[in-house]
Amino acid sequence: MEERQTLRTSAEDELLYRLESDFVRLLKTARHPDRLLEAESLLAETNDNTHWTNYSKATSIIRLAPDKAAIPLLLRYMVLHTKRSSRHIMVPEYEKTLMLISGKVFNPKPDSRDYSEAAVRLRVQAFVDRYWADEAWKETKETTEDDLRVIAKTLLEESRRNGDFSGSGGGRDTAYRAYHNVYYRIRSSSSSEHRLPINELHQGIVPYLLEPFGYQSDINAKQVTPSTDNTLVVDMFPYEAIPILADLANNGQRDEIAKIAEDKRQNATVRMVCIYSLFRAGGELRAESLIEILKSETRLQRRLILLLSLRWAGGQGAGGQGAGNKGAGNKGASDQATDLLLDHIDDPNVEVAIAAACALRESQPDAALPKIKRLFERDRTSNSSLVFSTLGDWKSCAAKQFLAEMVAEALEEKHDDKRLDNALSAFVDAADLPRANWRSPDYHLRTAARVALAQYHDLLAKAKADRDRLRLQTESVRTQWMTATQIESLRKGEYRRLLGLQADGIVTAEESKAVHERLVQVQTEVESLRKKLVVLEAKLATIQVCDEDDHR
Repeated sequence: MEERQTLRTSAEDELLYRLESDFVRLLKTARHPDRLLEAESLLAETNDNTHWTNYSKATSIIRLAPDKAAIPLLLRYMVLHTKRSSRHIMVPEYEKTLMLISGKVFNPKPDSRDYSEAAVRLRVQAFVDRYWADEAWKETKETTEDDLRVIAKTLLEESRRNGDFSGSGGGRDTAYRAYHNVYYRIRSSSSSEHRLPINELHQGIVPYLLEPFGYQSDINAKQVTPSTDNTLVVDMFPYEAIPILADLANNGQRDEIAKIAEDKRQNATVRMVCIYSLFRAGGELRAESLIEILKSETRLQRRLILLLSLRWAGGQGAGGQGAGNKGAGNKGASDQATDLLLDHIDDPNVEVAIAAACALRESQPDAALPKIKRLFERDRTSNSSLVFSTLGDWKSCAAKQFLAEMVAEALEEKHDDKRLDNALSAFVDAADLPRANWRSPDYHLRTAARVALAQYHDLLAKAKADRDRLRLQTESVRTQWMTATQIESLRKGEYRRLLGLQADGIVTAEESKAVHERLVQVQTEVESLRKKLVVLEAKLATIQVCDEDDHR
């Protein structure tokens, strides 16, 4: 600390000299002076080649250990690093970090992309004049409501920018987009996701993160109908809020988020965001709450999201059935969800039907197969590939036979190779068949489909033969065991009779001993046959034989 008292900025540069002076002065009372000095060292070493990424390391340190002393440090290097070739990356990063730790908007006109020294210096001077010149604010450690709103807005914008919630290019209100966002964004982190870290300044920020989506405080809350509360909710579902709230849930704010999730006065969007945040944070999916919301929800985008997330109603994924959501009526959430999804496969809206079918990936009810068949008949678009992908995980005999029939039907349709390709892919996955190398120059889709069907029928025949052979073997051992058991019973009776005769002096001990030895011998054989029978019965129980005629 002693060596940092010397100022490095010339007094002629009044703005930067003042900022450095403030940094050195505030460093004396800072909570994390060592971290701030480390951040300053990294910023000072940032160059255009070997150490150009030091700026990112420095801002990460500052975000995790926020302090008022970091504000003049960041403002100073905003100006200094306009000389760097990567200033268009560095300066915006400093701006975001500044807003996160100060709660103040740095640039009221964020459209400005002028990162020249003159332009940035003007913006820094404006911030100093507006906020930093206020000595009372400079010394306070309190974060106001307005500050929290700025921080919340910054976090949400960063999450939206880096989260990739485009749904891999699907249309706005399509099952395709919702599928990718729910299964690859809500549930877990993406490798491309670089969110701003949560720090101690963010305690109490939950309401401000939810405000843009219609959150109402306890004081002003009123009963609302989720499906019709269009004045308080945004048009696009705010996926970007989920990872932030999940981080907050894992950092001491789980109870507050859970309370909002179950508050029926809040609109559907707010409750859904909180429910999915808790699930992402490792909690249990509040399936019954989602079912309740779905029953009154009319907006297509939300309906698709709700249906797809019911995939985890049975406890799969990041958790199980929530302790506070167990058993409504006579059915658990898993059964309720399955029944609801089965009903929605018949929905007139094909997007809804596809979402419902995809959400049955875990429960895999055979009752869905006829409904899915009708869905395929009314939808010939590429969206059906999502359902085929789902069916690839189904392992029941009925599902395998269903897919075999779909492949056979697609083979007969000479001009629908896309449907055949989707059906074949699902079929080989469900039936555990070897997948043909489609990259091979000799690969031919229709030939691969015929080969897969032939392999499947061969496997069925082999499995049936193996099962029949094992049944015969099991029955033979069972017969031997029962016979040996009867012999054991006879030997026991004979031995008891001889012991009585031996007591009366009619037979000798040697004769009784010989009979006992034969009894022990047959008992050993009975135990050996019993163990062999247990092994064979267990093996027989694991053999799944799909008889084609049973599933037509």
